[in-house]
Amino acid sequence: MKKLCTLFLALALSLGLAVPAWAATFSDVSETHWARPFVEEVSEAGIMKGTGNGQFSPDGTMTAAEFAAMLARAFWPEALEANTAQAPAGSPWWLGPVQTIYQQGGFKSTSIDTDFSAAEADGTKVTSPLSRYDMAGMLYDVLRAKGLPLGTERDAEINKSYLSDWEQVPAEYGDAVAYVMATGVLTGKSGNRFAGADTMSRGEAAAAMSRLLAYSAAHS
Repeated sequence: MKKLCTLFLALALSLGLAVPAWAATFSDVSETHWARPFVEEVSEAGIMKGTGNGQFSPDGTMTAAEFAAMLARAFWPEALEANTAQAPAGSPWWLGPVQTIYQQGGFKSTSIDTDFSAAEADGTKVTSPLSRYDMAGMLYDVLRAKGLPLGTERDAEINKSYLSDWEQVPAEYGDAVAYVMATGVLTGKSGNRFAGADTMSRGEAAAAMSRLLAYSAAHS
């Protein structure tokens, strides 16, 4: 884990992110909490923040806008800064991060593929709970935008066979689910299910982001 954390911190530094000299400690993420190592890694890298009052809320709901902010901080910090600075006064907080990911094609494989180029863009979809299907789509698009390998067709076919609910995966999400799982960035749930209609928690988002950073560092 120390080696993995070092990789994350090195990546954060290479991206110009501020890295605190201390590990963030959240009162609601115990030493034995399954998400603790992931939460520590992404918070130390400055990619994910707490929810206030010393808490992380690992079981809290993740939205597409919040995940877009995490992706933008990790991979396109300069574009994020520019988009945020250019946002008109009174714009919602999510406009800069969402426009940054939109510009990279990060919503193409999701149900959130809306035109976010204008300041008046409708934020209903990005501020709603993020499903596992749409997180897979965002991860799939970001991996492609960064030119990272998606695994082989054989890897994807293995995942299709592995998932007990593969037949329920909508066709438009098939590639995203199969190939993102092939990278190991997103994993299945109990009973070998993908459970794509389930919403992502903040703890699950931290885990996926940690794996994405590790995968990026290993293949860059």
